[in-house]
Amino acid sequence: MLSGLFDATDGLMARIYGEESHFGAFFDSVLDRVSEIAIYWAAIYSNLVDWSIGFIALSGSLMVSYSRARAEQLGSEMKGVGIAERPERLLILAASALLNQLNAGALLIAELSIVTLLQRIVHAGSTLVDTRHIGQEREAAG
Repeated sequence: MLSGLFDATDGLMARIYGEESHFGAFFDSVLDRVSEIAIYWAAIYSNLVDWSIGFIALSGSLMVSYSRARAEQLGSEMKGVGIAERPERLLILAASALLNQLNAGALLIAELSIVTLLQRIVHAGSTLVDTRHIGQEREAAG
């Protein structure tokens, strides 16, 4: 829960104090993924979550984040796309921990992450329609 609080405020603080940077945004994203891995790993390792459910929830969460990063790199706006972005997943995780139902929360996150990933794939497919230049970009980078 604490990592979610920091995640919600760090970008805001950087904007307020004029300290935004590309590296800061990159580093924030890396730390977000590290914290997700640590949270799921701890829940699985301590047997609070069945390993298979935890693995699918973690994998789904990472793929949701990756799909956003990759699609945005290619020019598709992904903010707000999908039913379970990181804040929603953290909220589910926190609520299920408080209710002592972490396994059920991880299962819900696993399911919603898969749905979110599919929603992002469909969105990217509809917004990234021009693929003619990919071969030309690869040849130029060559």
